[in-house]
Amino acid sequence: MSVTIANHRGLTLIPGINDKIRRIHINGALVGDVPVRLTINGLEAYELPAIGTYVDPRILPGFFYRVRPAHSRKPLFRGEALLLKSIGPGYGKRITFHSDRLNSNNNFFWSDSFYDGLGFSIQVAFVGMEFVIEDQNGAIIGRAAISEADVPQVEEDYYLISEENTVSKRVRVDIVCNIAFHDHEDDARTLRVNGLAIVEKAKSESQARLSSIVNIGIASELYVVFINERTSLTFRPVSKP
Repeated sequence: MSVTIANHRGLTLIPGINDKIRRIHINGALVGDVPVRLTINGLEAYELPAIGTYVDPRILPGFFYRVRPAHSRKPLFRGEALLLKSIGPGYGKRITFHSDRLNSNNNFFWSDSFYDGLGFSIQVAFVGMEFVIEDQNGAIIGRAAISEADVPQVEEDYYLISEENTVSKRVRVDIVCNIAFHDHEDDARTLRVNGLAIVEKAKSESQARLSSIVNIGIASELYVVFINERTSLTFRPVSKP
């Protein structure tokens, strides 16, 4: 209340931001690319930008992305999150995604194909993924399976493990899971889960793998009981044959 901005007094600030005026300023020189300066309007906070010659360095082959033109609410590829196969070199970079039609892959475009730019949103947790639930001592205390993964997943940071030549990303996920704890097998529940997914991709691999979800929070009174007995929970993917 009563905020002063640029000599205008008595303003009131409210939460949120109009995505039509959200501006992301691009400088290709900062990432060793063509030294262009561009601006994208309308991307969500969780979307990574690509426009003209510029592709955000956090957008990497081997990870799944949903792509949306900045001027449209409708994503490309029927709204599916697809595996990014490659980002070509040069001025207009060819960006190619996985396709089931290997002989005629139409899942591609160039970085300068959309004048207003594009937003890439990563997805690392998918419906159908199954996990074991571990306590802080590594003991398996339950199982979980993702039933909904519609909330945007937000990349928080990434880094290169140089000695292993592996890229590791940390992605915030907000998902719905079917959960059964071993002490309450007859009380399986569908619960909202929030956590930090750790996803890694080695240079020799074509696709990143989700290694765990940590910092788990579960929207349930049952979780309160467990967290009083255990300091933390971790979800680890179940390897399928």
